[in-house]
Amino acid sequence: MAHRAGIQKRKKRLRYIPKTKEGIRTKTKTEFFFDYTLLFAIVFLLCFGLVMLYSVSYYDASLNKGSSTWYLRKQAFASVLGLVGMMVVANIDYHFWQKFAVPAYIVSVILILLVKTKLGITANGATRWISIFGLSLQPAEVAKLGMIVFFASMICKMGGAIRTRKGIMVLLGSAVPIALLIYIVTKNLSSAIIICGIVILMLFVASPHYKYFILGGVGVLGIASAVVLVVSQGLLPEGTSFRLTRVQAWMNPEAYPTDQGFQTLQALYAIGSGGIWGKGLGESMQKLGFLPEAQNDMVFSI
Repeated sequence: MAHRAGIQKRKKRLRYIPKTKEGIRTKTKTEFFFDYTLLFAIVFLLCFGLVMLYSVSYYDASLNKGSSTWYLRKQAFASVLGLVGMMVVANIDYHFWQKFAVPAYIVSVILILLVKTKLGITANGATRWISIFGLSLQPAEVAKLGMIVFFASMICKMGGAIRTRKGIMVLLGSAVPIALLIYIVTKNLSSAIIICGIVILMLFVASPHYKYFILGGVGVLGIASAVVLVVSQGLLPEGTSFRLTRVQAWMNPEAYPTDQGFQTLQALYAIGSGGIWGKGLGESMQKLGFLPEAQNDMVFSI
């Protein structure tokens, strides 16, 4: 099982020592360790992220949400919930979560399937979210956490069998249904790849046979390079796949200035206008309605 995220606590169990000749029984004391450095890093990144979010989103929020702090308040609420959850989880022995391994897998499947129900939310042409009690939730993100719990438990139970070819195939085979569901139901290829990557990374940590993973990584890199080369040379006909078209737009955004390459071009304008040191906090022009989704994936460019 993975170590507790956030604040780590180490505890020594009480150990009773038999009576000595003098008839005195002693016991060891419980010791705690609080990682203040990690806590400071988390709080600092949260505060820094909230400042950047407000700087990026206040214009869009003022126009479309009725309040310049709409995105800030929403993210601050989520941050507080996350901090509370972190403190709760930090005080629970990580072995406790092993009993939730199978339920985590089942819940992940159910949440992904709920995307196709009335709870599903469509945004920007993609249906990848669900609405529960007024809060939007992306099942693929929940599945990533659920898979970590499930496969950590599975690796612990398999023990030495994880080092065999059969053990590796069983583990990878258990990840395929979730990855396929995410890809087929939500049309989210990137999240499906991340799910597979999580399992492979956990296998890499648990297995001593590093050479197979290195060879596999080289193979995947070679395939990816070949795809990029084929796309860049225009060897595939137009319209073969919208994902390949996005690769083409990423490599040559000037050829798609009004559709697939528009967001990439605006991001490049934002980065280029700021130079090495940027234009200063709140001074970017591209966030003023030019760069779509500036408060999400493109926040770095602002």
